[in-house]
Amino acid sequence: MNRRLTALIADDVLASRELLCHMLNRLDVDVLVQVADGAKVLAKLAQQPVDIAFLDIDMPGQTGLEVLESINSLSKAPWTIIVSAHSTSGNFQKAIDHGAKGFVVKPYTMAKIRQMIGNCVQVRHGSRSGPSR
Repeated sequence: MNRRLTALIADDVLASRELLCHMLNRLDVDVLVQVADGAKVLAKLAQQPVDIAFLDIDMPGQTGLEVLESINSLSKAPWTIIVSAHSTSGNFQKAIDHGAKGFVVKPYTMAKIRQMIGNCVQVRHGSRSGPSR
């Protein structure tokens, strides 16, 4: 039996965190950590490692891209997705250049979140690699 994926959500907008948490729960993903400040992400990951992390690109403390750079140095780095309300090719490219495995534009759709979770699961089982949009 496969265990459920675990997730962290970092977004300074409560409504965005709650919506994403609800979607992930419907996809059988356990949201173990939610934070509103990018500076708190690494400490939370040290206490509670997760399989997948969703990072808002614009947060107080540290941006999602700054956090992503630090996450990539972890020995057990989560599969990391950058989320943003600003859909520009520049934001997408910066996210990928910083090591993001995907980019999701707000408002979230169940189809897009399902795709990101599916990509993570496929990689964990060795059948796919690379970022997606």
